[in-house]
Amino acid sequence: MVTFRQRNPERLLKYLGKIFEFLPAQYWESLFFGALLAYTVALIYQAFQFSGAAGLFPLIVGIPLAVLLTAKTIMTLFFKDRIRGVGGLTSNILADKAESAGLSFGGNRVEVYRELESTLWVCVISLLIWLIGFLPGLATFIFGFMTVKEQKPIRAMIVTSIVMTTIYLLFVELLSIRLWNGIVVL
Repeated sequence: MVTFRQRNPERLLKYLGKIFEFLPAQYWESLFFGALLAYTVALIYQAFQFSGAAGLFPLIVGIPLAVLLTAKTIMTLFFKDRIRGVGGLTSNILADKAESAGLSFGGNRVEVYRELESTLWVCVISLLIWLIGFLPGLATFIFGFMTVKEQKPIRAMIVTSIVMTTIYLLFVELLSIRLWNGIVVL
């Protein structure tokens, strides 16, 4: 029986890289941002169905996000080879780590793990908000994400408290917006 600590993430990355090597990494990245754009557009469409101030927050966040995702998708799909630094410093660092781990196939950097992990985090927050509601779902997500990524639970608690207090005071108290309560009653 293989325990969690005995699993080799580099072996998994190489395996996934071989599966997905038929398509260059920039197309996988564009596909991820395109899927995120489609999800954002669906949420914006739903926000127009809400009455009054209930659709305000999704529109304030969704419309600029849709514009940025459109630009990012177009840039990664068509201009990634011509424009240096499109993904920023973080993407270059991750690409260098992927290359040093032996994830270079036919000259294309395969960054499958990063896209799969990002997709998983988007699915987790969507599921949490749908199940337990916006405020508890977002609080759980922020705390969990920061704890996993930074491994500093005290900082995660502080940031989660600040973000949730700000969201509650601004949207629930000041704007009197009724946020999604979830399908599971807590």
